[in-house]
Order: sequence, then structure tokens, then C-alpha cells
Amino acid sequence: MEIVQMLQHLLLSHHGDPASGTAREPITIEAEILHNLDKLDSHKQVCAEQLAQVPSGSYTAKLPTLGRRLYRHNIGASNETPRRED
Repeated sequence: MEIVQMLQHLLLSHHGDPASGTAREPITIEAEILHNLDKLDSHKQVCAEQLAQVPSGSYTAKLPTLGRRLYRHNIGASNETPRRED
């Protein structure tokens, strides 16, 4: 029943470290990858929420999750393709 143990480990370790509320630290490559994907998804969500609150061309407040501010660019904000100025 190694597969059952592996799945349990994935569930118990996806937060990464005890400070993040996990029951176990990842000890397999699959658990490490899952932890990093979970962290990436969490950061993406925080970034999207914060960027939605500021106008294009400005910065967010400093995000504790990332330890820095983010810039909201205007690239791709409309259906128009940016023109090159030669």
C-alpha cells in the first residue's frame, strides 16, 4: 500500500513547513513539487487580487507574502496589438 502512504504524505505536506501549518515536511520529489505548485498558486492569487485594486501604471502596496511591491503594467490590457515605433 505504498501508493496510499504516498498520497497521504502529499496531503499532509503540501504546505511545506510546520510554520506554514503543515503536519509534515515534504520528503519526496512529488511532495516537494506539489508544495511549490501550491505556493505558486497562492502567490498568483495574492498578486492578482492586489493588482486588481490599483490602476495601470502604478504599484501595489508592499505585499507581505512577497516582501515587495508589484507594478501593474498596461501591456495586453486591451485587444489591440501594441505598435512598434521604428
